[in-house]
Amino acid sequence: MTKYLSILVLICFQFVAYSQVPFNCTGDFYTSLTNFGSSSLSKVTIDASGNVVFTTINNNVGASINAIGYRVTDNFIYGVNPTNENLYRIDANGNSTFLANLGSINSSYSYFAGDVTPDGNFLVIIGRSSSGGTSTSRNLVKIDLNSPTYATTSISLIDAATGSLNSTVYMSDIAFDPITGVLYGYDNNNKRLVTIDMPTGGINSTLYPTTTA
Repeated sequence: MTKYLSILVLICFQFVAYSQVPFNCTGDFYTSLTNFGSSSLSKVTIDASGNVVFTTINNNVGASINAIGYRVTDNFIYGVNPTNENLYRIDANGNSTFLANLGSINSSYSYFAGDVTPDGNFLVIIGRSSSGGTSTSRNLVKIDLNSPTYATTSISLIDAATGSLNSTVYMSDIAFDPITGVLYGYDNNNKRLVTIDMPTGGINSTLYPTTTA
């Protein structure tokens, strides 16, 4: 049984009218769990005893969605089906709306890591290759959320130290610092944080030590 988990936090509030119900952005955490082809959406809170509590919003959002990110300009969550490249918008009731098929991106990769840029303009997702039995992050895709066709730009990921194509880092998730705009990833292969340079696709894996967990 394969499950995929994404987690994000809502950090600000604006309002745009849609037929879907926008989130009230109050700093809450949300998770998307995908199991057997369908995704659920849950709210995550910490109770008075310090226990993590998952409150299900919707057991089935209507699609398999991962690589999710919260968009500050309309208060919705955006994400993609990791294997067929369909783009969706998720509302506060956990209902998804299909937006487009991103047919221009590399369909031989799987897309599980994602986040929206702090300005709300792009959903950024990371393409994973599992060739040779080892998962490796291969490309970064910028999806223009202001474009009526959701135009995409793909950038190959490279080792910033050597300039060669990335062959060692697998980012299981990514997140933007909302203040600095720096894009961070967690390298599941080497158990440490990395940073990713958006214009070049360069991965810097020397800034942080490996974890012992």
